[in-house]
Amino acid sequence: MDAVHRHGDRRRDGAGLRPAAKTGPLSCLTVVDRLSGEDARSELRLFGLLPLSGSPPDRTALHKGQIMRYLAEIPWSPDAIVRNRTLEWTGLSNGLRVSHPSVFGRFSVDIEFDADSRIDQVSAPDRPRLENGRFVERPWRGRFTDYRLHCDRWIPGRGVGWVIDGG
Repeated sequence: MDAVHRHGDRRRDGAGLRPAAKTGPLSCLTVVDRLSGEDARSELRLFGLLPLSGSPPDRTALHKGQIMRYLAEIPWSPDAIVRNRTLEWTGLSNGLRVSHPSVFGRFSVDIEFDADSRIDQVSAPDRPRLENGRFVERPWRGRFTDYRLHCDRWIPGRGVGWVIDGG
């Protein structure tokens, strides 16, 4: 689980995702990920104000990655299942596929369940990953464990992702 999940401000508006995480010495660095409508951003800021790096130039890949992240994080925000009417659900032999249409395309992740009918893992064959200044589509998988009851909902306490090249 990354810093956003441990320390972040996870504000959601509609299909939007706007987490921010503070890190570094004295928490002086802020990582901002934002997805709202056609706007997707990923930035690093000093003291939350001074930009140190901006969003990568490939807006389509950035948007795709942010939507796939939003879909993959449904276990941490189960109300998105009910409240987000733009989500499209398809049954698979081993689970479900959830998709979200956007101006950049329709992006999806697959969901598999454990023996207790809780989300065990999410995966996609083509999640964009920034490598050496450009996006490369990679197979991706996130696993969820350590579920706990919180406000009448089962929420995972742990999640891991980015299994690359079979390792």
